[in-house]
Amino acid sequence: CLGRLSPEKGHRDLLDALARVRREGSDFTAVFAGDGPDRSSLERDAAQAGLHDRVLFLGHVSPPNPVLEETDLLVLPSHTEGLPNVLLEALLMEVPVLATAVGGTPEVLEEGVTGHMVAPRDPAALADAILDYLRRPDEWQQTARRGQADVRARFDFGARTRRLEQIYDAVSGAGR
Repeated sequence: CLGRLSPEKGHRDLLDALARVRREGSDFTAVFAGDGPDRSSLERDAAQAGLHDRVLFLGHVSPPNPVLEETDLLVLPSHTEGLPNVLLEALLMEVPVLATAVGGTPEVLEEGVTGHMVAPRDPAALADAILDYLRRPDEWQQTARRGQADVRARFDFGARTRRLEQIYDAVSGAGR
């Protein structure tokens, strides 16, 4: 999980989900890369949930690429979100993604095609999806490959800039 550690990012939901994944007998290491006002309380919650040996808190990491290079699955459990750059960054690096269907996330992901989404504030759904990833990592990797191609096609900075220029020209009448 990569991002600011604050209440709207849903990290407590992820910790609840990870506790369930552990109870199911799955082995994992979860990494929280980021900092924010919830860090110390999230560290306490992880320890109280018996996850102290499975969850690492790295603090702020910039740039995120070294973390993403070592990531098997990016989880974005947000309660609210704009257009999440971390999803674009992960998909460009072919990292499978699991995110909550909030804000601009459904604009980035197509469920089951380029990534996976669950409802926000639903730790059980997060746990089920993480367990599905652990059972079928190759299929999730295929979604990441499709996601990479999709991000390159739809979110390329140069292409986005050209589309904005066309809109500005049309609105201002400069295109006439």
